[in-house]
Amino acid sequence: MNILLLSGLLLFSDVQQRTDYDMDVMGTMTYTAVVDMETIYELNRKSQDESFEYQGAGFLMQNETAIMEDGAWPVFAVTSSGYQDYECMSCEDGSSSEFPYIVLRHTVTGKRMELPAEEEELKEFVEETSEISERIRNRVIELQERFTEEQYGGIYYDYSTGFVTVYAVSDDICKVLEDENIKYQKTEISLKNLYESLEEVWNCREELSINYVRVNQRYNRLDIYTEDEEKLEKWLETAEIPNYQIYEEILLHPGDCQSPFRDDLQNTDTDNPEIVSYLHRKDESIYDKLKEGVRILKEAYPEYECRNLLIRIASDGNYQRYLDFDEELLSFVDALGPYVPNEKDPAEELLFGDPKRIELKSLLREYRERYPDMSYQQIYEQYLSDWEDTMVCSREKKLFDLAVSRQIAGQNEGEKSSEENSSNFKNSWLVITAVSITVLICIVVWLVIWRRRKKR
Repeated sequence: MNILLLSGLLLFSDVQQRTDYDMDVMGTMTYTAVVDMETIYELNRKSQDESFEYQGAGFLMQNETAIMEDGAWPVFAVTSSGYQDYECMSCEDGSSSEFPYIVLRHTVTGKRMELPAEEEELKEFVEETSEISERIRNRVIELQERFTEEQYGGIYYDYSTGFVTVYAVSDDICKVLEDENIKYQKTEISLKNLYESLEEVWNCREELSINYVRVNQRYNRLDIYTEDEEKLEKWLETAEIPNYQIYEEILLHPGDCQSPFRDDLQNTDTDNPEIVSYLHRKDESIYDKLKEGVRILKEAYPEYECRNLLIRIASDGNYQRYLDFDEELLSFVDALGPYVPNEKDPAEELLFGDPKRIELKSLLREYRERYPDMSYQQIYEQYLSDWEDTMVCSREKKLFDLAVSRQIAGQNEGEKSSEENSSNFKNSWLVITAVSITVLICIVVWLVIWRRRKKR
């Protein structure tokens, strides 16, 4: 039943033309389940067997990782870079085969591959499309570093045209972009203007019932989430805030901005553990566990909003990783220097800020358990020195990637433990069998000797 249900969710009539949402090539989506690329290769290998033809969706379900949701949309394969550039779905129409098939689709270009495929062919497809994704992201980063926030109002990848596009503020910038054949749109609103407006709106968030604001570079505007649209609309007109979009909703995570299944969330206190109840499509059995975890962490770290804490534990409920740090670890982190908050984007700071550095401490402890011979200093320099650097990778994406990697590692440990238990069982059975045979042989020998003695 579950397999049929997931197959229905993953069925698309035309995957090539799916442009009903605006994915940010630099961002994340928490409303989908994900699998790692190794799972896709394993799926391809299993699909070679005709007896596996109807089991693809079930295999993806068994190996998925859910961050804020539980597989409510296509399963996305996470590349080695951590971005969700592929969707893997079960299809029935248009196949050259008489059986249902699996499609791996590159969301950036729309290119797709039907599985099963030759392993080398699949690898070539992934390498080729991954290079395209990397090239696009490098282009976005290059342009962001090249121009100041006064010169442009947003840089984004336009899925409909296939070009990285710039909102250009001045004629001089337009001329430069034209000379270099870079796509652009003219705007009067710079990124600096948008962040100034964001700060102005955020300073009035309590009276306007605002729970989140973000700069949307795709549309050169502010996206504002509130519980009272009418009141906010009047204030924005008076304040002369340019170019905005209002959503009368409560947002739990920015990665859920584009969810077509998002429900309206009204009159909810976002700094209350009860916010957990508004997780979308999560198994209800986990709500109480998450609420208890958020409550305990809120008591330990009252300066963190509950959404911030929920984002850290929503995928697995493990709040213990942020408690009971040893003195050596605390002393090391204290010596790193002061924490630098995101003053330009206070909404991002509210959801992803880490003034007590609980994530860094947790990571240092995890690495120490893995490498007990290394000091915290050595671990930090080798693995975590760029953890708080957001020049290339946002805190949102780092936490998303971390949640995925932790779950995949947990799944692998579970499989390893299962294999070890199976191996131990087999070894134990071999020992029991050997002992039994030995005892049986001894009994037979004893009987032979006893009978011979009796005949005498």
